[in-house]
Amino acid sequence: MNFNQSLQQMLHFDRPAEVCQFEWGYWPETLVRWKNEGLQSTPWQDLGITYYDRVPVQVRIFPPFEEQVLSETPTTQIIRNAEGILCEISKATSAIPHYIRHPVSNLREFDELKERLDWQTPGRFPANWKQEAEKLRHRNHILVMGGIEISFFGWHRDLMGVENLLMAYYDQ
Repeated sequence: MNFNQSLQQMLHFDRPAEVCQFEWGYWPETLVRWKNEGLQSTPWQDLGITYYDRVPVQVRIFPPFEEQVLSETPTTQIIRNAEGILCEISKATSAIPHYIRHPVSNLREFDELKERLDWQTPGRFPANWKQEAEKLRHRNHILVMGGIEISFFGWHRDLMGVENLLMAYYDQ
């Protein structure tokens, strides 16, 4: 049984012989440590964790915002990232940033951002999209559109921040 068949059985409430175990990734520092402790290749290969292909499509904000360093200290930087999020990041580790401001805090800001969400924007799909799509038909992995996982909560949280998103869920 391959991963696609296993996932299809799970989605139909069947009991596959092998269950997909999803891992979205690991901190780079963790992978370095594990390799120093004996990891031979990758967690996906060594531990049999379900692997998934990341389709080279820009599914979130596109075109991305210009990344900018707005200020810095000896240990941190305040940046505006490609998603338009203003955050403080560590210079020493890849720890979760401290989020300061998200690109959408009201409906006007969402309306201003909408053009970056248009799926027909040139460049969202690679020039060889038809060949990429054909290759993916024959994969033995789970498929994720774009270079990052998208959930029904996470992407909207990135656009609005947790508090604004939860208030929008309640109000709207």
